[in-house]
Amino acid sequence: PRSTLFPYTTLFRSAALEPAASSSGSGRVDLFDLGLDHALWQNTWTSGVGYSGWTTSLGYPSNAEFIGNPAAFSRGTNSIDVFMRGNNGDIYTETWNGSTWSGWTDVGSCPPGNASSPTVASWGSTNLQLYERGRDGNIYQMTWDGTGWSSWTSIGAPSAGAVSDPSAYSRISN
Repeated sequence: PRSTLFPYTTLFRSAALEPAASSSGSGRVDLFDLGLDHALWQNTWTSGVGYSGWTTSLGYPSNAEFIGNPAAFSRGTNSIDVFMRGNNGDIYTETWNGSTWSGWTDVGSCPPGNASSPTVASWGSTNLQLYERGRDGNIYQMTWDGTGWSSWTSIGAPSAGAVSDPSAYSRISN
């Protein structure tokens, strides 16, 4: 039975375990989830309107289908970066500029190959920090400086090893 203390709305049947959400402006939240068709789906909530309904406008690149959980981050008003793991082992990103999506870009995989879904954080409008867990158990980081991506760098792992997907969060003041 549905809880009356914590009511919920079923928004979508998905293949991902954890959807991602990002807010690119006041009164707006974009929700991203992996569909059973292995495409990335989006549903936008706007204050006073509610949810827009699920759309597959993001789909997936021509050379891979998606697996795992999405990651999403807004670097400022009308800006969203989403990341997904492809079934070929690479991480893909697509950027929203307030009116259109950029198209999927393959940023590759950490040297031993990835073993997790990506996560992302930022400290400013021209910075992204992308993380994933490698097959060797280490956590890897790749940075975007506003013009291009760095190489993957190992930042190690806990002494007991890393087994979960990494998680990152950052707060940018408005």
